[in-house]
Amino acid sequence: MPFPVVTPGSFKFPKGDSAEVEFYADGNSDDGEYGYLKVTIKARKLRVKFVGAESGKTLDRFKLDLDSHSYL
Repeated sequence: MPFPVVTPGSFKFPKGDSAEVEFYADGNSDDGEYGYLKVTIKARKLRVKFVGAESGKTLDRFKLDLDSHSYL
């Protein structure tokens, strides 16, 4: 069941915006290891990593330029 994302105490979404966590499974793994997303934004660049809860390894990642909406 989806649930609201956990944000730092001082973070507020812009009016009308929100985010929910639904489900994510690593498609590269036969056992579908569960994990968490680490999201950072710096200089208008969004970096996302999916880290396996058991292995601690980065299982997937991408970068996105928020101004050009292109993958880096």
